[in-house]
Amino acid sequence: MVTDTICFHCQQAIEKYLKAFLTSKNVRFERIHDLLTLLELCIQKDKDFEKLDKERIFELTFYAVDLRYLDEFYIPSIEEAKSALNIATEVKEFILQKLEINEKEL
Repeated sequence: MVTDTICFHCQQAIEKYLKAFLTSKNVRFERIHDLLTLLELCIQKDKDFEKLDKERIFELTFYAVDLRYLDEFYIPSIEEAKSALNIATEVKEFILQKLEINEKEL
């Protein structure tokens, strides 16, 4: 099943969008994959980021490193993959709006 790959790439997308926003605001950050830490840095720059669902975003951090290096084989469910895609899409749209970028321009 490809759900592990979907979840991994959704995590990566959110991470890159959060980092893009921080970079646009000249915020320096460590080399991390922790989405909650990155989100907190975004909130410090723009309180609107508090509108994003911290819990759902935090859950995706697991797919960055932990999922790839588990001692036991784990395959996320289709529901998990759909949820990951939904939150990744929400974060993408939110940040593109913040950066005043039209998705068609990408």
